[in-house]
Amino acid sequence: MPDRDFASLERLALEHDVLLTPGSAFDYQGAASAWLRIDVAYGQDSRAQAFLQHAGRPLPS
Repeated sequence: MPDRDFASLERLALEHDVLLTPGSAFDYQGAASAWLRIDVAYGQDSRAQAFLQHAGRPLPS
């Protein structure tokens, strides 16, 4: 998500009982990545939906 660092997204996800994995975990060299992986199998889970709704809100200025 633009303008969000992984650590802040991870904290928000944990508040919703959701685990995130940084994209670097899927790079064979572990290179830094602006991407993250979301397990779509849980997309209908209310916890995942609540997290995505909160994460998609604009940051306070």
